[in-house]
Amino acid sequence: MDKLAIIQSEETIKELDIIDKKTTELVATFKNLYTETERINKMFLSGKPKDYSKGLKEMEEAVKKLASAQKQTQVIQNNLNKLEKKILEVLNLE
Repeated sequence: MDKLAIIQSEETIKELDIIDKKTTELVATFKNLYTETERINKMFLSGKPKDYSKGLKEMEEAVKKLASAQKQTQVIQNNLNKLEKKILEVLNLE
């Protein structure tokens, strides 16, 4: 049983490394979205119709990126939940 627990633990560590990488990428995505939002906000506040129109178009793209990032967040959360169950199973084996 100890050998099985070690193998499962190693697999879990690999999966956690993947989740860590994806989470780091997701944080960068949210930071970029924040920067884009600030820039779009300035377009809206400029009072110029051309900037406002451009801001609307860019806002639509930012909303799509946000929706994608939220989906990625949910996938990561689901993966963490699965790993938590695996870890608890390994702990119960010992």
